[in-house]
Amino acid sequence: MGYTHYWYRTNKEHSQEKWDKFTTDFREVMDNIPDDVDLADGGGEVPDGWVINKEEICFNGLRERSHETFRVERLPHRSRGDRGNVFSFCKTAHKEYDIMVVACLILYKYHFGAEVQISSDGDWDEWEDGLALVIDSLPDKGKEIAVEAKFTLFDDNLSREDAS
Repeated sequence: MGYTHYWYRTNKEHSQEKWDKFTTDFREVMDNIPDDVDLADGGGEVPDGWVINKEEICFNGLRERSHETFRVERLPHRSRGDRGNVFSFCKTAHKEYDIMVVACLILYKYHFGAEVQISSDGDWDEWEDGLALVIDSLPDKGKEIAVEAKFTLFDDNLSREDAS
């Protein structure tokens, strides 16, 4: 077993308008990749070969820093899991690219709300660096994203006021 993130999404396509806002925000985060993180294509072999487009976000760590491909898709191509929802996961094994997976999942939940459910083998402490990267990359909405992330991702009993 390894350290893994999981997400379910509704079995319908995400609206292009929401997807475009999501990918625009994630591109801002990608402009601030930490120096110790080398990203590659989904196979982990092509430096800077990551993909952000109208249909998907896809990346991995580079070579020995890779583990499993991280991919989020606008259209539901696979239907596994509960009530026809689409289930996906990415095992990062705590490798350096995990911070980018976490940042992307935080933004995914922020932009798609109830269309997406996210869980992880990690706890909130292991997501803080990814959230900090999002906040630093998107200063105009960072606090709002932080409150939403803390409220919707890990602690169902946490009030919005407690999260801020």
